[in-house]
Order: sequence, then C-alpha cells, then structure tokens
Amino acid sequence: MQNQRSPRIAFYRNNVEDLLVVGGGYGLREQRSELGKIELTQPEQEELMSVDTIVIDYLGMATTEEIWPGLLIDDPSADIKDWWWHLGALHHRSYPADRLSEGLRETYLNP
Repeated sequence: MQNQRSPRIAFYRNNVEDLLVVGGGYGLREQRSELGKIELTQPEQEELMSVDTIVIDYLGMATTEEIWPGLLIDDPSADIKDWWWHLGALHHRSYPADRLSEGLRETYLNP
C-alpha cells in the first residue's frame, strides 16, 4: 500500500489540494475530525500525516488574502490538540507548537 492512496483519506486529500489550487477548504475541518475518530492502518496514518503537513505548510506560506476567510475563524470550543479547528492561530503563528505532533511541529516552526 506504500504507493497507493487510501480511499478513506482521499476526500480530505482532495479538499486540501483544492485549498492549494483555488483557495477552498470548505469542510476540511469536519473531514479531518472524522479521520481522527477512526482507526487507521500504519500506511493510512503516514498518508494522513503527509496531507496534514501540506495544510500546515500552506498556512505558514500563504498570505491572509490567499486563504479562504472561513478557514481563519477558529472554534474556541474545540480542543486545542485538534489543531485543524485552530487554523487561524496556526496561520498567525499563535498556536502552541507543543500541541502538534513532532512532524507537524517541525513544519510549523520552520516554514
């Protein structure tokens, strides 16, 4: 499965790719939340980390004007460990880096 993409992650990946191409991202948070609730295989976890890294990298590189405004509105009621609900804080560099996994933290701290 190393070179195959998981159908369980495909919709999230497609949404992230749309985010990069057209500045979309509608539903991205909900999709990522659902993926966090299911048990993934090791290859799926690696693929998810790869897609998550794309999101973190994009938020660090894109200007505020390039990002769909809805993505920058954080949900204060969401658990801080669920970083996908705090994309505005990630973009504005105010998210606590220690709440990210090691791989994502590296991307966040070194845009």
